[in-house]
Amino acid sequence: MKAVKMAIICGLLLCGCSTKISTLNAGAENIEIALSVNESCQRLGEVEGYKRNDYGNLSLQEMITSAKNELKNKAYEMGADTVVLLSSQGLNAIEGHFHRRMEFYYSYAKEHHIEGIAYKCGGKNAN
Repeated sequence: MKAVKMAIICGLLLCGCSTKISTLNAGAENIEIALSVNESCQRLGEVEGYKRNDYGNLSLQEMITSAKNELKNKAYEMGADTVVLLSSQGLNAIEGHFHRRMEFYYSYAKEHHIEGIAYKCGGKNAN
């Protein structure tokens, strides 16, 4: 009986160890992502978004969305309305497992990193 209780507790703890998508804060949804801006835009500084997927439960698209949400949240906190992307890169992981005389491997998105420059353009952002 003690072993069953311990197994249930361990299972519940593991269920709580999932990676969640970073949410977009109120106001940050208005941040535009662009490849360039007008000369009249004011440069506010560099921003980055990062998401780590330790448990492999997020898809690549969820990883990118999460990193982009973090980037937009930081830009909004700086007073920006536009971010010019500098880079967006991910890292995949390959995990190996042994189960009943068979070894199998699977790949998943491990982390995603986005960098950009935050600008205040006053609604006249992209070229």
